[in-house]
Amino acid sequence: SGFVISGMQVVWFRFFKTYIVNTGYTFSLISTMVIVGLFLGSRYYTRRYSRQSLEPKVLISLFAGMLLSLLAGLVLLLNIHKWLFIPSGSLNAIHWVRIYLFPIISSLLVIIPPTFLSGIIFPFSGSLYSNNVQRLNSDMGRVVFLNSLGSALGPVIVAFVLVALFGGAYTILILAALLAVALLFMSRKIIMAKWVRPAIWSTMVVLFFIFVAQPQ
Repeated sequence: SGFVISGMQVVWFRFFKTYIVNTGYTFSLISTMVIVGLFLGSRYYTRRYSRQSLEPKVLISLFAGMLLSLLAGLVLLLNIHKWLFIPSGSLNAIHWVRIYLFPIISSLLVIIPPTFLSGIIFPFSGSLYSNNVQRLNSDMGRVVFLNSLGSALGPVIVAFVLVALFGGAYTILILAALLAVALLFMSRKIIMAKWVRPAIWSTMVVLFFIFVAQPQ
């Protein structure tokens, strides 16, 4: 999830700078929303879950929710001008509404959901992985290392490879497909309902056909 969220910051910046002329404000807005989402997610984790209530299958639901929130955010980003800016009419002439209010509303809808879920996934995964008190420090260190490595590689790979080759929208599809692959891998290790794996495969097939067809 660290790789996806850090990579998505590059994509979000690419989309939002279309509506916000000041790139410094765009960067600040996106960074703030990402941190707020991660904070809210980790806060929710500390209040909702205890070690006794941790079930591996919940992790499947969290990853699935993150995948769906990325796709929903993509739909919103592609239609934000038609759904928000155009219907607002004369409000677009008000500087602070167009430059500040509308981007804040959009970022709340697009950025907060996946980052909130990522904020839950990280501590949840760490708690599941470190099930031995004697190895707690080394296990958590390994989880933090892998998440940090993904967070460092995400922006580099997304900015210089994925966005450069495929553009922002199809990069989101690729990142969603990566989450689907992770879901498929986890479903092999975790006992789930019989429909889960077919649903994951179906999602991957749909994403593949959308990517190949490249609808406008």
